[in-house]
Amino acid sequence: MITIIEAHQNEIHPELLALTRELRWDGDSEKGVRVLRTVLHTLRDLLRLDDAIALLMLLPHPMKGVFVENWSTADLPSVSPEASDFLVLVRQKAGKLAFLDFSDPSETEQSVRYILGYISERLDTDRHSELLRYLPPLVRPYARAYAF
Repeated sequence: MITIIEAHQNEIHPELLALTRELRWDGDSEKGVRVLRTVLHTLRDLLRLDDAIALLMLLPHPMKGVFVENWSTADLPSVSPEASDFLVLVRQKAGKLAFLDFSDPSETEQSVRYILGYISERLDTDRHSELLRYLPPLVRPYARAYAF
């Protein structure tokens, strides 16, 4: 059976496919793109518009398109980040696919750490400080440099 990603490989940025391999979803790049999309959209939806745009400018190139995908800038954050658990929000955003993409809390945390670690490792010290400034407090602990 051909996956959606395989069927549309020529339409998906090659860097995004490389990113899913680097983030250890090379066996299932379709899942990798879904996980990446879910984490980035959950984060985006927590941010004020100006913070989201500033964060967008810090993202590695292949993540920028995923971050803005289906984004309505008229939407305001629906959750108070200080009162929520980011990992729970990620699982909620995944909807019916949460059982596949985020099967347990440790897998959810590992995915979030991989993605935010990937971003962090590509930033110099000043840019990383900038990243932390834009992230909601509940997300900051996951944005520390993470060894792959």
